[in-house]
Amino acid sequence: MIVTVTFDDHVNADVIDYYRLLFPWNRTNPNDCPITGTFFVCDAATDYGHVVELHERGHELGSHSVNHHTSHMWWRTATLEQIRGEMAGMRDRFQFKASIPADAVKGLRMPFLEIHKGQFDMMQDSGFLYDASMMTMELGDGHDGRPVWPFTLDTPPSSYYCNLNRNCPVKDYPGLWEMPMNRWYNLKHQTGSLE
Repeated sequence: MIVTVTFDDHVNADVIDYYRLLFPWNRTNPNDCPITGTFFVCDAATDYGHVVELHERGHELGSHSVNHHTSHMWWRTATLEQIRGEMAGMRDRFQFKASIPADAVKGLRMPFLEIHKGQFDMMQDSGFLYDASMMTMELGDGHDGRPVWPFTLDTPPSSYYCNLNRNCPVKDYPGLWEMPMNRWYNLKHQTGSLE
């Protein structure tokens, strides 16, 4: 089983103690490798000293945008250059504000999971390797009950993978990957995602 633990938005004093508690230095996998997470970070309200700490502890950093505009509509109607400025721009912020090399930031998650029509072209041009914004169908609701594993975009994904997402890719993006979020219901029949 593959389980990824991810977080979105800013990293600052409000959340860093929780991350330290969740990922103590002495917590490891059964093979003695450290347990780490992926932090999709936006610039607003981020303390880059804490970002450096996460990076030094082996956690992965991903782009979640510079400004995290609060309107879903902004993300739906933004130009390709605006999306590039937000997503590749956040990778630049890691480099300039935390001395984290640009090539260490391999993935992104779009704010509000709003996949942009030009996003995958921007990712390919900007050197990103994966997206983590696609939601899958609810397990057990018109779905065969199996989680969707990470997949390449070497060919366009079928509706099986894209039925809950706007602007799924319709052409090939060789070398790009999707890390989908599998939706699930808890015992109270509330939705969530299992990555």
